[in-house]
Amino acid sequence: MARRRCRRTPISMKTRFPELMHIPLNQVEQKAWLEFKKLDDGHPPMLEYLSPELLNEVKRPINLDHPFVHVIADFAVASFNNIIQMYIKKDVHNNLHDYEVMECDYIHVFHRFYRFYMTIEAIEEGILGVYRTEVSCHPIDGCKTMTKFFLTDHIPTGKIAKALPRLISLKYQYKTLKGMRRDLEIKLGATHKSVKGKNEVEVKAELIRLKELHKAMKGVCNVLYWNIRSKIPKTWNETSNTEDWSVSLFPRYLLAERNDNATCKGYNFNNQSRLT
Repeated sequence: MARRRCRRTPISMKTRFPELMHIPLNQVEQKAWLEFKKLDDGHPPMLEYLSPELLNEVKRPINLDHPFVHVIADFAVASFNNIIQMYIKKDVHNNLHDYEVMECDYIHVFHRFYRFYMTIEAIEEGILGVYRTEVSCHPIDGCKTMTKFFLTDHIPTGKIAKALPRLISLKYQYKTLKGMRRDLEIKLGATHKSVKGKNEVEVKAELIRLKELHKAMKGVCNVLYWNIRSKIPKTWNETSNTEDWSVSLFPRYLLAERNDNATCKGYNFNNQSRLT
């Protein structure tokens, strides 16, 4: 008697990647979605999806302060981090962090989707980079789907990038003052030892002056230190151990390893054809 072969039910993309596809909006996000729909009201949708070469002509910009820009940016970064943690860096919860949205445009394809195109600057593996990401939303309820997230070779120009020259200057001042402070401490110690010498009054006056100078310099050092820390994200220098990356387990139709010329070693997400 022939043995019956058991047919496997195919696992849907939604089941395999529940945090990437058709994510419903929460109450706050729904309010932002309605504001966006009101903004888009009156703009005719595209009847079909155009080739990438023609898209730039029909994309509509959105003010970066619009609440729905924050919704889709948060979703894009969280989705990218989730899939990287799931397949590449098991112990890294926020692979990409301290992001800033630099640009956001969108298109509306009739009865199919809204698609948002964003340029984001963020820190990954301790390196500030420029990323392009795409998020699709259902035209009725705004459900979100992650479609693309990749590192570009563009030069960062955002808030963190603009703060770097000032940070370098502050670090140099801090390093210089720390050296002067160490020299002053040595001089203070030597002055203490000579208090019992012939010019005791003069030495004590010098000692008081040096102590006041030391106190003032210590205060300046502390101000510089906290000024530097306030401008540098706490996780600026955090990097993961590449030897711990689970590079053999990731789905190759979702993630592609960056080339050797990329500013940061890692992976790009691109599944536009399957997830929309």
